Amino acid sequence: MELQNKRLGGFRPIYHTLLRQEETLESIVPDALPDITRIIEAAGTVLFRQKETVDGSVRVMGTVCTSVLYMPEGEGGPCCLSLNIPFLCSGDSPAIQGGCQVQVNARVISADAQMLNPRKVLARVELAVEVCVYAEETAEVCIQADHGDDGSIQTLEETYKDLVAVDVAEKNFTFSDVLRLSASRSPMEQLLRSKAELNCAEAKVIGKKLVVKGECVLSVLYRSGTEAVCTRFELPFSQILEVKAGGEESSVWTDAVLIGMDCTPRGEEELEVGFEVLLQAVIRQEREVELLADLYSVAQPMEVERGKVSLYPLVEQGSRRQIARQFCQSAIPAKQVVECRLTVGEVTQVPSGEGISMVTAKTYADVLYLSEDDALCAVSYTVPASCELPVSQGGKCLVRCLLVGEPSATPVTGGLEVRFEAEFIYLITQEQEAYFVSAARPGPAEENQCERPSVVIRMVGEGERLWDIAKCCASTVDNIQAVNAIGSGDAPSGTLLLIPKCR
Repeated sequence: MELQNKRLGGFRPIYHTLLRQEETLESIVPDALPDITRIIEAAGTVLFRQKETVDGSVRVMGTVCTSVLYMPEGEGGPCCLSLNIPFLCSGDSPAIQGGCQVQVNARVISADAQMLNPRKVLARVELAVEVCVYAEETAEVCIQADHGDDGSIQTLEETYKDLVAVDVAEKNFTFSDVLRLSASRSPMEQLLRSKAELNCAEAKVIGKKLVVKGECVLSVLYRSGTEAVCTRFELPFSQILEVKAGGEESSVWTDAVLIGMDCTPRGEEELEVGFEVLLQAVIRQEREVELLADLYSVAQPMEVERGKVSLYPLVEQGSRRQIARQFCQSAIPAKQVVECRLTVGEVTQVPSGEGISMVTAKTYADVLYLSEDDALCAVSYTVPASCELPVSQGGKCLVRCLLVGEPSATPVTGGLEVRFEAEFIYLITQEQEAYFVSAARPGPAEENQCERPSVVIRMVGEGERLWDIAKCCASTVDNIQAVNAIGSGDAPSGTLLLIPKCR
């Protein structure tokens, strides 16, 4: 008899975390810019540079393109100081090996600047860097036993469900466009700041191709006269990635991160923009895993060793939308909102009842507004968004939170009301331990073995299978079913069975 083994294949996440990183930079105001009298706010856009794994750790590197908005000396409108702040963050785990697949998503959750003197500033940014490391599956399982013509060997094969990442893919691409301000907008005299957010709206596997559609939301702040004006553009993009596995029924999660960005005015009404993007995708598919769960011989005792493998059958996947609204106080009353920006930070899960988890996304709102005396002001808030998901004990829930549409902030008495819609995309699995035969050999002969009658009467116990009864009585399932006129399947508990002798 020979056992046939098979490697399961695919990829498993071995490290998943959200790294928090803070970086600071002192900078001198260039001679081309006027002195600073008051800093209004700071904002940053992450440009990803490099990711790598070595034995025991993963590293992510990039630059935060930081804009410090300030009021200059004199009567002119606002100015902007641009800074590039490099960052390097790392995470450690003994499971990480060189050559693992890494997917990242980095975002600025807060930024501020302090005026040290009219020609010098200290800028600070705080980043949230989500890192997921995947390693190729190495588990081997036994799927069947080749026992030739030996009819005394009885085998039990069982089939399990398992959700696995069949491919982890990525691709660099670029796209560009020329954008024109709407007729209702004031002419652009000076570009102050541009910020881009990438969203992947649709992804589908067709054959060996992954088709991804998304959009780049570009927020532009510019000066017209002495006023700061904000406008927003939505630029669609689509890409095709080569993938190794998957099908139309696959579950695909995608992330797009900026590698490079350029935004250049062309006159007072047009902008020429270009983006370099890293598109990342994880393709998950539910598969059937066949295991040799048990074996015995009706001719002689057998010693069987068992191995164990963890499988993750899919319980539920989908998305839920939630409206978040919160009143936020402001020390300086707001008359008009110029811009509202929102960033999703950490997503946490807390059990809130039997089979239910409360999922909360910590979001960060930055609002630029005009006060009652038309002074340009800024304020930042933390606004949570929550929803309930059906996660039972032992379940694992992968969840992400995306913003839907444009967030808004409305001046109200005593502050601002921030409102936005969040979409929680989730995938729930239930860890299951499955056992299989890893080795089998003839066992020692039973001592004091008595002659067994040709037929035994046996009652089916609670939860007992025909396989268990046949193995215990050195019979076969086929023989028991034939003698007792039982069709396919097991007999109900309490049933009296005739167990024929096989040896």
